[in-house]
Amino acid sequence: MASGLALGFGTGIGGLGLGLFGILIDFNGVTSAILLMAIIPILAGLISLSIRTQS
Repeated sequence: MASGLALGFGTGIGGLGLGLFGILIDFNGVTSAILLMAIIPILAGLISLSIRTQS
């Protein structure tokens, strides 16, 4: 059940993101959407570096 919920959540969020990127493409073009898709994981990686680990 937990894996089904996680899979459904990921699919739902992906569908919402697809719609948002579609709107972005309509207004700004494909290049800006591809650039944003490249920047988001880089930002997520940089934010994850700030997470402290307990030792």
